[in-house]
Amino acid sequence: MAAVTRQVAGGEYMADWPTIERDYSRFLLTSGRTEQTRRTYASGLSLYWRWCHHAETDPVTADIAAVRAWINHRIKTVSSSRAHSSLAALKCFYAAGCRVRKLTGRVPSWSSPVRRQ
Repeated sequence: MAAVTRQVAGGEYMADWPTIERDYSRFLLTSGRTEQTRRTYASGLSLYWRWCHHAETDPVTADIAAVRAWINHRIKTVSSSRAHSSLAALKCFYAAGCRVRKLTGRVPSWSSPVRRQ
């Protein structure tokens, strides 16, 4: 998957998919999620990442319109249960980024929550 180049704290910062996947998986593991939930959320994020790549959207800085487009895409292509799981995975992903920053002051490999338009 494509790397995402971001400007953070005055320097160039690279967040590629393997880094995002590793950090998010670690977060899910330490957050007490079950194995099945961790697999479901990681899979949902992977699908979202690929969809963003094809839509030429940065998944790290995606706005609410991009997330809505992704969920609408999921609703049209999978069951409502799976679409809801995809939304839960994204909510957890963006919330995790905010939580890591707040608790540690460290900018995670993904660094921006969803912005409202």
